[in-house]
Amino acid sequence: MERSLLRSLKSQAVEENAVQGILTAFRQSYEAPLPESSEDTLAGNMANTIAGRISNYFDLGGGSFTVDGACSSSLLSIVLACDALVKGDQDLVFTGGVDVSLDPFEIIGFAKTQALAKDDMRPYDERANGMMTGEGCGIFLLMREADARPQPDHPRPPQRLGLLLRRQRVHHRARGRGTMPRSPPRLRDGWLSHDKRGPHRRPWHRHAVGRQGG
Repeated sequence: MERSLLRSLKSQAVEENAVQGILTAFRQSYEAPLPESSEDTLAGNMANTIAGRISNYFDLGGGSFTVDGACSSSLLSIVLACDALVKGDQDLVFTGGVDVSLDPFEIIGFAKTQALAKDDMRPYDERANGMMTGEGCGIFLLMREADARPQPDHPRPPQRLGLLLRRQRVHHRARGRGTMPRSPPRLRDGWLSHDKRGPHRRPWHRHAVGRQGG
């Protein structure tokens, strides 16, 4: 921004002494609301450091990493956590997701592609005309069911089980365009799926962005 401002000032034939004064005032005005850089600054600008900072704060050992799967990042983190539990690599896992709209270029990009709703967001509706970005955070503490429930030979304080995850699946639309999943025939009714333990019927997550294409 400073270079762009400098080019504009020079194109207007502004005197050199005045240019330096303007640039100094601009820099001071721009940096005034920004906090001083600290060890937490990097975590706020690089997503791959967030998990490490959480582990450091709560003194957690084991693997610590972030997952980037676009809108399904938090769900993918749960899939990876379940895999680690099933394999016995971990006995307890914190997983989840957080999204904060800090990058103006992301909103500008969505606007340029006409992805933002003009009024209300209407997923799975013929009147759908776009989406709205949201902010939020959700964290799960996951364990194997057998470990979470008290056992006669290993008594422990009762655990409050909020959710029991039995199966999971990851799917991509391959070469298709847009955001609407191109599901194989066994998935098109939204119920029949398949995983390592065989076929079963269950509801599954659909990606709704409030557009005609999905």
